[in-house]
Amino acid sequence: MSESKTALPHPPASLSTEKNSDINSQKAPQTLEIPEVAPKPKQAKDNGEKEVYWVKDVMMWRRKTMSIGVLTSITVLWVVMEIYGYNFITIASWITIFLFSSLFAWANIYRLIYK
Repeated sequence: MSESKTALPHPPASLSTEKNSDINSQKAPQTLEIPEVAPKPKQAKDNGEKEVYWVKDVMMWRRKTMSIGVLTSITVLWVVMEIYGYNFITIASWITIFLFSSLFAWANIYRLIYK
């Protein structure tokens, strides 16, 4: 009993010689071909609604007249604020007064014309 044998661990099943011969004789697994599907671009609804990406179109200069209008109005606002020294509140109140007076005048004119 004084003889002690150290037990060697068994090699894993994948490394045994019997299994290796079986693996080499088998066919290689077939690879699955997955078709590449391109994502569909987002499209505007075709039920009479206008395109929903109009802000993107303005920024990308696809709607040139609207882009020029935005650029012109921002430039005029900058000139009025920087060169003439007006505050934003002053300009906003002028625009609001102009809009309300225009709506009031239009409503009265419309009532007189279409009696």
